[in-house]
Amino acid sequence: MSSILERAKNANVTRIMNVAFDAASLEKGLFFQKEFSSLLLAAATTPHDVTSEQDSFFSIVKKAAQEGLLKAIGESGLEYFHSPETKKRQQEVFLQYAALALEENLPLIVHCRQAFPDLFTLLKEFSLELQGVLHCFTGTYEDAIKLLDRGWYLSFTGIITYPKSVELQDIVKKIPLERMLVETDSPYLAPQTVRGKKNEPSFLPEIVSKVASIKGLSFEEVATVTFQNACQLFGV
Repeated sequence: MSSILERAKNANVTRIMNVAFDAASLEKGLFFQKEFSSLLLAAATTPHDVTSEQDSFFSIVKKAAQEGLLKAIGESGLEYFHSPETKKRQQEVFLQYAALALEENLPLIVHCRQAFPDLFTLLKEFSLELQGVLHCFTGTYEDAIKLLDRGWYLSFTGIITYPKSVELQDIVKKIPLERMLVETDSPYLAPQTVRGKKNEPSFLPEIVSKVASIKGLSFEEVATVTFQNACQLFGV
């Protein structure tokens, strides 16, 4: 962990959102957070894990949120590409975590893959006071606009650096920088120059550079604005 954070620091990555997905990872996250001030913490049952012991974990996440230990609830959401057989349970769990986020006035980090129509239907149950970010956004431009209309952020990963991601790059070009975040989604989706390697926060500058190139902006402007966006969303 210390070597990963040192490389991140050398790449001028000063804040890292550590996402816990079960009791063990949350416990580790709380431990590391005490040692490293750069770490923020979020927690929830991912849509991939709804068949595990998510009910008991929800109570643990709720307690951590109530104690002010979390900066966000997530990632929660809908994953219909890998886990279509658990659609109904995914929706139930998502509603549970979304309600918790609203109750504790925390942003929601949402995962959504091949499930945007159902996501928008579920979000209708909540007021616009529920704020959040669609992490690792891979939806359509129409999906992006619907999320922006709710006042949400869209977060982009190393996928935008891949040569074939033309449609996603076009979305990056069209939407306001003020509603964008950048992320690595470590350990997955390493950007193009290190594709195939285990992803880590120190690779984030390549994603920032790609956004800058797509939008015709400087690296510094993209880095500054997306950092400010993240600070505003997560209350840093």
